[in-house]
Amino acid sequence: MSVLGIYSAGACILQTADPAMAAQSGFAGLTGQSVETGNEVRTGLDSAGIYEQRAAIIKRAPFVPFTTTQIGTALDLIGAAGRCINSDGSHFGFDALAFAHDQCDARDLTASIRYRIASGLLVPETLSVEHQGAATLAGRAFAISESGNEPIEKSESITYVSTNVADTEEYGLYQQTVGGVLLTGCKSLRVEFGIAVTQEDADGSIFPEWISVGSVVTRVTLSGINPNWLHSTVVPMAGKPLTHANTILRLAAYDNAGASSYKTLGSAVHIGMSLHGLGYVGTAFNGSTSQQPGTTDLMLVALHDGSNVPLQIDTTFALA
Repeated sequence: MSVLGIYSAGACILQTADPAMAAQSGFAGLTGQSVETGNEVRTGLDSAGIYEQRAAIIKRAPFVPFTTTQIGTALDLIGAAGRCINSDGSHFGFDALAFAHDQCDARDLTASIRYRIASGLLVPETLSVEHQGAATLAGRAFAISESGNEPIEKSESITYVSTNVADTEEYGLYQQTVGGVLLTGCKSLRVEFGIAVTQEDADGSIFPEWISVGSVVTRVTLSGINPNWLHSTVVPMAGKPLTHANTILRLAAYDNAGASSYKTLGSAVHIGMSLHGLGYVGTAFNGSTSQQPGTTDLMLVALHDGSNVPLQIDTTFALA
C-alpha cells in the first residue's frame, strides 16, 4: 500500500562535469514544475473486435518543465542557447526537487523527492514580464539515457541542500531602447528563445540516447499603449535594422524589503539584453472600449551578426 504524501514545487539544482558548473548552483522560486515521463504508447485491436487488446510503451523521453522568478541565476546557468547536462562520479547533473509538506506544519526539507537527470539538455523557453509584475523564466530539462539506463532516477527522503540556490530574486519591467529610441508606454515584454531540440534513438532502444540544439530562432514581443511606436522616427512601416549597440531591453531588480522599489539603478545587479536583427510593428493598434487604451505590438527578430549571439544577456547590468 502506498503512503500518502503531499508535495509542492521545490528547486532545480545543477552540478555538471563542465568545469564552469563544477560547484552546485540552482534556483528555487518556482511558480511551476512538473516531471513528465514522456511515455508513448501504441495500442491495437484484434481483427474482429471492437476493443483494444494490445498495449506497449514504445518510447520514453522524459522532460522536466519549470517556471521560476529567479531569472538572473537561471539565465546565468542555462544561457540563451541551452546548457549540456552531464555527470561523473562527483558531479550529479540536474536535480528537480519536490518539497514534502509536513503534517499540520510547513515543509519537511529532509523528506524531499528528487528526480535526477544524469545526461541531457537544459534550455530556456520563454521570459515574460508585465508592467509592475515579476518576471518569470520558463524552461525545460530534457533527459537522455546512458548505456540503456532510465533517463530519470527518482529518489525519496532526500534532504534539501540550499547551498548556492537562489530564492530571493525578483525583476520588473524597466525602460526599453529599440533602434536607438527610448520607448514610452511599454506594458509587457516577452522573449521566445525558440530553441529546437533534436533527440535520437536507434537499435531497438525506447530511450533517447543523443540530444542537440537543432536551431535557435529568437523572437521578442514588446506590447505597449503608444501607437506612435509606428513612426518614421521610431519604427517605420518598413521596419528598422537593430544592432547590439542601439537595442537594449532592461529588467530592474526589485529591492527585497528595502527602502526603494528597485535596487540602486547604478549597481550591477540588473538585467540588460542586447539584440541584433530587425524590428517591425506587428499590431499597429488594437482597441476595444473607450474606457481602455488600445495597444501596439512591436516585434524584434534576433539575427546572428557574424560574430555575436543574436540575444546577448548581461545579469550584472547597471541601469544608470
